[in-house]
Amino acid sequence: MLAAMRAALPGQVAGTRAEQVLLFVEIETLKRQLDALGYRVLADLETSTDDSLGILRTVDVVADAARLEKKDVRARLRIAADLTPRVMVSGEVVAPNLEHVAEVVNRGTIGIEHVSVIRRFFKNLPRAVEPDARVFAEQQLADWATQFRPDELAKLADRLNHVLDPDGTLDDDLDRARKRHFTLHKQGSDKMVSGTFCLTPEAAAYVEAYLAKFARRGMCNPADAEPTIEHDPTEAEIQADTRTYGQRCHDALVAMMRATLMSGDLGQHRGLPVSVILTADITALDPALGQPQVGRTGGSLDIPISDVLRMAGHAELFLATIFGDAKPVELYHGRTRRIASAGQRLMLAATERGCTFPGCDRGVYFTQAHHAIDDWLKGGHTNIDELAPACDIHHPLAGPAPHQWQTTKNAVGRTIWIPPKIIDPRQRPRVNHFHHPERRVTLSGD
Repeated sequence: MLAAMRAALPGQVAGTRAEQVLLFVEIETLKRQLDALGYRVLADLETSTDDSLGILRTVDVVADAARLEKKDVRARLRIAADLTPRVMVSGEVVAPNLEHVAEVVNRGTIGIEHVSVIRRFFKNLPRAVEPDARVFAEQQLADWATQFRPDELAKLADRLNHVLDPDGTLDDDLDRARKRHFTLHKQGSDKMVSGTFCLTPEAAAYVEAYLAKFARRGMCNPADAEPTIEHDPTEAEIQADTRTYGQRCHDALVAMMRATLMSGDLGQHRGLPVSVILTADITALDPALGQPQVGRTGGSLDIPISDVLRMAGHAELFLATIFGDAKPVELYHGRTRRIASAGQRLMLAATERGCTFPGCDRGVYFTQAHHAIDDWLKGGHTNIDELAPACDIHHPLAGPAPHQWQTTKNAVGRTIWIPPKIIDPRQRPRVNHFHHPERRVTLSGD
């Protein structure tokens, strides 16, 4: 059959329709077996003590090497954790979480779609279900998966759930708590951000009470010159409000978040007040100059310049370039302090925008101020031209050891990361262009 596959690669597939179907099934089985092998490799990578790749995480190494999205690699790692043997602290090797499913996966009998249905079944299964019933359920689902399509398996899994918990009474507080989440997805090309959430009854009660007032018609309407927040809306404001209920809920949450952030009661985060850090080049205000009409948040969201100007009406503004009688921000501290000041962090937000490690997409909200030229313990200075943002994942990679990355600044002030020889024998310098795509578009060079 492998010979038939190879023969089919350069040209058309020969044979009857029945033979072509069999060939397709063989191809699909082989692909599934390769996926199973990939899971085993990922599991070995995750548990290996080999240091040939330095201290880089498996997800980062695999994503960069195979040019995959990190979320895809993370998903595969989670599947690998369920389908491969586990090594306990004592060194004992025990069976996979889904032992019976792993057997049919390794044979190539079922694919990722079947596995997703089964993993979702166990994710939603109440904790109170007895262990013996869980084993029975896995055996049954693994058997069904070898006979039915994923959509058919999903329906059978629902029926099995009803059998194990016919009255729906086995859910408890722990089951509900583990389902809770509030997740923002990646920003779309239209600058909008979608997401998903699942609220606990307590959280839903708080949101329900808040929206009962602030999401009613006439409240928190951005179309009003002065949106109504502190008092009841007038009849005219109610009649003029054409927003949908979902839009009113959105605007009510905007009002709540803005008021909370402006209260000054949230303390600090990484040396800065908890607030929106929003940077924009002043030339973006003039369309004639051809600059991108967006600002950038500390979390790497793009904000249309019209929104930047509206948000600035509620903000305390800092200018990277100081004019006239404006209060200066001290950016050079030398050896007088080790930790970067709030002013220096704001400047890093404006100039670097996020983590400087090659390919990292984390904004400055999630970074530390790294001494990029000389480490503080080796006489480095806390000066703005020697600092660089580095996130909690990549900051530990920098250091003097052979397996660590070296950092410095080039002639135009950009942060350079030099990989260890075990990653790149030629140790070619790397720059993170993720937060500055315009550099590549304009071919400005490094």
